[in-house]
Amino acid sequence: MKTFVLPCIITLSDKMFKEGIVASTDKRENLSNELDNSIKYIHYWIAAGVFSLVIFYFGLRFYRGIPFTYDASIWGAVGDFFGGILNPFFSILTIYLLVKSIRLQNQELKEATAQLSQTRAIHSHSLLYESTKNVFERRAESIKSLPREHKYALSCNSSGGGLPDVVYISSSIEKVKHIELNKDKELTLIHLLANLELELIDFSQAGLDLLDMDVPSYVIRDTLIQVHPEIHIINTNLKHLGYEAHISKGLCMYNKLFEKAGITFIL
Repeated sequence: MKTFVLPCIITLSDKMFKEGIVASTDKRENLSNELDNSIKYIHYWIAAGVFSLVIFYFGLRFYRGIPFTYDASIWGAVGDFFGGILNPFFSILTIYLLVKSIRLQNQELKEATAQLSQTRAIHSHSLLYESTKNVFERRAESIKSLPREHKYALSCNSSGGGLPDVVYISSSIEKVKHIELNKDKELTLIHLLANLELELIDFSQAGLDLLDMDVPSYVIRDTLIQVHPEIHIINTNLKHLGYEAHISKGLCMYNKLFEKAGITFIL
């Protein structure tokens, strides 16, 4: 289970995270390129505008026959003319570039926020997976060990060799079918089955949750196949003793998990 599922989910999370980083980097580069393209040729346009204005002014003077002069007052008026035209032009251009830069920064901020949300979602998904996987594995171990705990033994007879022959609810049917439960053993069995059904429900629900997370079914099949012989013999013994109804809900979810995982074993 640990060999296959953990690399699977880590690979999936890493892939989503790397794809998100690549996408965010590409978008950031696109925004930067868009801003660069906006100002890439601006100096050419400025130079062309100033040159056109100079040609227009002096061309108009030449067309009207206005002679060249060194009078400072006249050149001061010329400076006021160019300043009055170019200053508003540069002001408008500066405002345009400022607004363009702010819009691109806001767009980049939105993309960064979306990427952060995606990263948080991936992290939350990984934590949820780890928690669910741990529940699935712990419950599998409990299901295999709980029916064999000595405090839940149905009987303890001495064998021919003098060693105790302990009969559990998960013992072979040959042993269990000779058991006659007294009041104390009946209460012990009911207590065991209550605990066992809780473990079985949690185990089945954790497996179903893993499958809902798009974890491939083959990564949990080995654990299911390991648990199934225990559940099968317990169910067989309970039918013989007449207590199968005590874990009916757990078995229903267990069979649902088997069906969803694509395994044909049915109790």
